[in-house]
Amino acid sequence: MLLNDAQIALNDVLVNIKDAADHYEDAAGMLEPDATAELFRELARRRRAIAENLESHIRNLGGLPRNADGDRETVARLLARLKATFSADKRIELLTAREHVEGEIDTMLATALQQDLPEDTKDYLQQVREDIANARQQLAAAKTR
Repeated sequence: MLLNDAQIALNDVLVNIKDAADHYEDAAGMLEPDATAELFRELARRRRAIAENLESHIRNLGGLPRNADGDRETVARLLARLKATFSADKRIELLTAREHVEGEIDTMLATALQQDLPEDTKDYLQQVREDIANARQQLAAAKTR
């Protein structure tokens, strides 16, 4: 089955949201139980909820939701762990990396919003963008604690 541009764009967002949720959980596990670890777990929960909703929107467009590339994700998580482990401040490194990923997802959302999508899907993507902006603010604020 060939996917149209809208389905491809939504699936790109979906896969990256799923990856982000997994990376948040992984990052939380690298830290002592504290406010940053709890923020990471909360953001993981929010990303998983978004992924579930995106899957519904993709199905409503007649597509099948894609799963993340397990090998690619494993390598990315390993690299993130190594980078954090060897950084001067693991917590700041993890926060910065998560901020960067949220920015990439926002860019993907902007691309998806340019596609021919039903209004309810566009509205939902706008809500996700608001959540991304909120998460970026939370991550930035956590750096100052």
